[in-house]
Amino acid sequence: MFNRIAVLAIAAFLALTFFACGRTDSSVSIVSPTPAQPTVEASPTTLPAPDWRAELTRLEPDVVCQTLSRRELEPYEQLVIYFSDADATIENGWSFGGVPPFRLEPPIDWEHLASVDRSWNYALNEWRPLDAVLKAHASSSQPRYLSLAIALANDWIVKNPYSTIEFNAGVEDFGWYDMAVGRRVYRLAYILDAACRDLSVSAVQIRQLWESLLDHFDYLSDDDNIVFHTNHGLYQVIGQFVAATRFSQFTPISRFRRQAADRLERIFDLQFSAEGVHLEHSPGYHRDAVKVIAGMVPLGLAAEFPSIAARMEKSEEVYAWMILPNLRLANLGDTGYRDLNKEGKFDTHSPLLVYALSAGMRGSATSQRIGVFPESGLAVLRSDWPDAERFDQATYLAQQAAFHSRTHKQADDLSFIWYDRGTEILIDAGRYRYLGRTEPGSDLWNMGFWYSDPKRIYVESTRSHNTVEIDGMSYNRRLAHPYGSAIKRWGETADGLLFVETHAPQFQSINHSRLLVLNPRQWLLVYDRLWDSAEENHDYRQWFHFAPDLVVEPSNGGLYVSGEPLDTGLSVVSLLPDPAPSVPVFGQEEPDLLGWWSEKSDLFEPTTSMNFSIRQAPSAEFATLFSFSENLTPDLDYQKVDASGRNANFRWTSSDQQHTLSFARPIEGELTVDYMVEPVR
Repeated sequence: MFNRIAVLAIAAFLALTFFACGRTDSSVSIVSPTPAQPTVEASPTTLPAPDWRAELTRLEPDVVCQTLSRRELEPYEQLVIYFSDADATIENGWSFGGVPPFRLEPPIDWEHLASVDRSWNYALNEWRPLDAVLKAHASSSQPRYLSLAIALANDWIVKNPYSTIEFNAGVEDFGWYDMAVGRRVYRLAYILDAACRDLSVSAVQIRQLWESLLDHFDYLSDDDNIVFHTNHGLYQVIGQFVAATRFSQFTPISRFRRQAADRLERIFDLQFSAEGVHLEHSPGYHRDAVKVIAGMVPLGLAAEFPSIAARMEKSEEVYAWMILPNLRLANLGDTGYRDLNKEGKFDTHSPLLVYALSAGMRGSATSQRIGVFPESGLAVLRSDWPDAERFDQATYLAQQAAFHSRTHKQADDLSFIWYDRGTEILIDAGRYRYLGRTEPGSDLWNMGFWYSDPKRIYVESTRSHNTVEIDGMSYNRRLAHPYGSAIKRWGETADGLLFVETHAPQFQSINHSRLLVLNPRQWLLVYDRLWDSAEENHDYRQWFHFAPDLVVEPSNGGLYVSGEPLDTGLSVVSLLPDPAPSVPVFGQEEPDLLGWWSEKSDLFEPTTSMNFSIRQAPSAEFATLFSFSENLTPDLDYQKVDASGRNANFRWTSSDQQHTLSFARPIEGELTVDYMVEPVR
C-alpha cells in the first residue's frame, strides 16, 4: 500500500501534467496558480454551477492538499482578538463568561450548557476556544496545536451533521446557528489548509474536514441563511469571504469570494447609516464590526472594492467619537465596559481614530467639539481633544438617541453617559449575559425583553439608564414603532457651552423632549419635558446612575457627590420646585433590583442610583443641575418656564457667583442658549 508521501508525489506529478496541457481532469475544478489575494473583477456575482458541490466532493484528499501546498501557508486570520493563552487553554481548559474552565478533550459535549447560557454555548460551537490555539500554531508551527484543533474539529463534524434546523427538542441548536457558521468557517479553512501540510494527518481526516468545509460554503451560499439585517449576517459574510480567499484556487470557491464582497455592500446599506454608524444601538457592536472588516484589508478587500473601503474609513472616524478620554468604550446599549488600553493592534486609515486609541500620542486631533450623527441617533459632546499629557482630562458626554430596530436595543431612549475632570460620573448599566428565554406572549416578551434572567432584565430596563421612567414601566421595544433618530438640534455658544436637543415618543400618547447643556469642567443641565396628549395622569421619574467609586449623599434638598476620583465635590439640585429627590440606593435587591451595573457580561456590581420624581400628573418638567461646587443654591423665585416648555430661565449661585441661563426652543428654527456669570451682589 502506498504511503501518503508517495501518493502526494504522484498527485503532484499528475496535477503538473494536467496544468502543462492547459486543462485538468474533468473531476477537478482548480484554477491556475494564484496568490493568496487574487484579483477579482468588480462585476456582477457569478455563482458556481449547480453541480459545484458534487464536482468538489469528487476531489481526492491528496489532490486538494497538493493544490493548497503550491503556496505558503497564510497566517491565521484572527479577526477578533480574544485575550487567552493557547497553552493555558490546553492545560487548564477554556474559560469564558465566568463559567468554570471547560476541558478541550474529545469527546466534547457540544450542547453543554445550551439551555442555560446561550452566549457560552454559542462561543463553543463557533470554535472560539480554538482561536488562541490556531494563532499559536500559525506563529510556531508546533504540531500539538494543530493536533488539538483537528481532533476538536472532527469531533464536532461527527456530532453536528449539516442541517439548517435551529432547534432540536425545543433547545436552541448552535451547531448550525447562523453566525456560528460564519465565525467557524474561516477557522475550519485554516485547520484544513494547515492539516494538508502535515503528513501525519490521514486522508480520512482530510476528507472529513474538506467535506465539512463544503457544507459550510453550501450553507453560506444560500441567501435564505444570511441574516442581512443584523451583525450576524456581517459575520457570516466575512467568514465566507475569508475562507473563500484561502481556498480561492478552487474555481467555485473563488466565486463565493465575490458573492461575499457583493453581500458586504448590501450589509453596509442595511446595517450602517450613511454617516458610518452601525445601527444596533451599541458602540460595542460598532467597534466589533469596524475591527473585523478592517481585518479583511490584508485579504484584498479594500484594494479590490473601493466603495467598501470608503465606507470603512467613515465608520472608523465614528469609532473615534465613541472612545472616552480614559480609553474606555462608551458602554451604551449592549456594550461592555471595555478597556481599549488592552486592545490588540488595529490598522486604521483614520488619523482621528489613531489619536483617540493612542490617547493623543499618535495620529491627528480635530478641532471639532461636537460629534453629532443626526441620521443615526448618536450625539457626542467633548471639551476638546487635548494632547497626550492632558488627554484624560477632557470632558465627554455621549447620548443614545436612536430606535432603528429591536436588535440590541435597550429601553434607554435619550439616555447618556458623562465623564468630566478625569473620571466617569454618570454611567450606563452595561449589557450582562444573554441568559434564559422569555415565553412568547408573556408580558416581558411583549415589552421587548427576550431574556428572562432578572439581572439581564434590569440592565435592559428604563430605570437602569439616565433617562425618564413613566409609571414604573420600561419603554416598549416590541410593539412600539421604531422612530429612527431622536436628535433634533445641537450647537455651541460663543462662550463655550455645548448642547443637544432630542425628542422621542413613548406609549402612543406621551412625548419626551430632552435638552442637555454642558459647560465642560463646570456644570451640566439636564432638562426634560414630558406630556401626555391624552391628558392621563402618570408618575414620572428622572433617573441618574453614578460611577461605583463615587459617594452620593442627600444634601440640602439635593445631592452631594464626592470620592477619591473627584478633585472637588459635585452638587446636584433641581432648578424647579416640583421634582422631589429620592434617597440614593446602592445595590438594592428587594423588592426590585436597583443600583447595579454590569461592567462586563459575567459581572453584576452595586452602584448608586437615584431619581427626581413628579407623581400623578399629565405632564412633567425636570431641570436638574450638576455643578462642580461645594455649595449650590437654586433661585426658585427667579426660575420661569412657559407652558410649552420651549422657553425657560434659570438662576443659581455657587462659590460667590450668580449664574443665569436661558434657552429658547422654537418649533422651527434655531435653538438658542444664553448664559451669564456675575458676582453675587
